[in-house]
Amino acid sequence: MSYLSNRMGGESPATTKAIGHRAGIAAGASLLLVLAACQTTKPTVSVDQVVVSENESPLVFTDVQKPPMNGTYYKLTTNSHTSGGYVGVWSGRAAFPHARIIYTYLAPGYYYSFERDSDHYLDRLKLGDSVKITRGDGGHHVNVLGRASYRHFSAGPAHCVAFSQQFGAARRNSGNKKVSGHYCQQSLHRIGQQKVKQILDSIGIRDVALPANYSARNSGRTANTRDINFSGSWENRYPNLKGTFSSSDPGRNNGKVYFVLPENSGECVGNWSVDPESKPADESVRGIWTAICTNGLTAKGSYELNGKGTGHADGKDSDGNGLRFTFSI
Repeated sequence: MSYLSNRMGGESPATTKAIGHRAGIAAGASLLLVLAACQTTKPTVSVDQVVVSENESPLVFTDVQKPPMNGTYYKLTTNSHTSGGYVGVWSGRAAFPHARIIYTYLAPGYYYSFERDSDHYLDRLKLGDSVKITRGDGGHHVNVLGRASYRHFSAGPAHCVAFSQQFGAARRNSGNKKVSGHYCQQSLHRIGQQKVKQILDSIGIRDVALPANYSARNSGRTANTRDINFSGSWENRYPNLKGTFSSSDPGRNNGKVYFVLPENSGECVGNWSVDPESKPADESVRGIWTAICTNGLTAKGSYELNGKGTGHADGKDSDGNGLRFTFSI
């Protein structure tokens, strides 16, 4: 992955390669800094970084670029057991556009103690020994995760925006979850304010909140994916719902829940899994499901499905309203 394009001038191939390498490995270093900042002492911490699939990562970036950028996802684990995280790196067909988002979370009872703004992220951002980062003005914008800080900056030929925000369980204005990162594009001018808002509005975490423009229907699907359709209702909200339970798991023991809300009011996505104590696949199987919706609602419940692909699911949303689904092939 090259980070700055040679065609923009001024960067040698060796320098461009080094920039790309630093952009890829900086995620682990960022997690080390997070750990150091949230503890009173600084223990020896190691970070493991492994590639995961889009479905295995909670990070969501709905992409403001056409054609869409390609994403690579990493899971970060540490030997301290007090923190973890994920990294998403997206790039276009060439070096630009480019985006990197880091999502880190702390164990219960731990909170971030440093500033939540984008300047803290830029203080630690390294894009190559010969690349100078020049900061511009900044501001704030509220997205589905809360209040985000952003700062314009340029790096060589690229115009970029850095961002950072904390959320989750809070103590003294410090959360236990954090998203930070940057987005760069090849341009003679800085990124416009409208696009900055679009970038921030495109960020979400699957188990927290999803962007309003998130479309989960085809996310992570493979040739092995199989669907079971359902229809149903949502008490006091939507009398007619249609969706699917899908699975790409060869054993069909888990998968994705997806349904569209009527009147263009959004969509919901989540997961289902089989109860390990349930009966074999040729008889009825039971399990649980959860979903989070783009309108801010969440729901969860249980299901029962027989070997013919029929059955039902029940649940409640975060306000106590009931949901009822009926499966059909």
